[in-house]
Amino acid sequence: IRDIISEIQCANPDAIINVSAAGPCPGEWDSERLSQLLWNLVMNAIQHGKAKQVDIKVATENDQVLIAVHNEGQPIPPHLLATLFNPLMREGNSEHHPVGLGLGLFICKEIVKAHGGTIVATSTWEAGTTFTVRMNKSVFLTNRVIPDFSLEPSTPSTHLELRRSAL
Repeated sequence: IRDIISEIQCANPDAIINVSAAGPCPGEWDSERLSQLLWNLVMNAIQHGKAKQVDIKVATENDQVLIAVHNEGQPIPPHLLATLFNPLMREGNSEHHPVGLGLGLFICKEIVKAHGGTIVATSTWEAGTTFTVRMNKSVFLTNRVIPDFSLEPSTPSTHLELRRSAL
């Protein structure tokens, strides 16, 4: 996590990114996709949050890792929460100036799902907006297809190199 946060911080020098972890969180994941997941969630929080502050919490709970990305600011309207992770959903400043392509959160959902996990969003004025990811520490991915959502031309891969890493 620290490497991807460092990259995001360099690209957004005015952003305040706080990371707290309850110790190391070793696990086996597709590290490139996990980096993409974090990039998308943190960049969304910076883009849509008040004061460009993002709080990231990482913890373990039994055989799972929990990652929460939180920001303060205008909440996501309740009617959008139900479809937030659908492809081509985007919320801009107005109908004429949408922000992004509407694929980032869909990509996040697919990455988490491919790792056997869940992602949920909560958003209120009082509590702010939090995206919570819950994934198993060790995932058997041999027969799953993990789409490559990078910008480089490639095809989906059915073989993944799982790397032991600590979040």
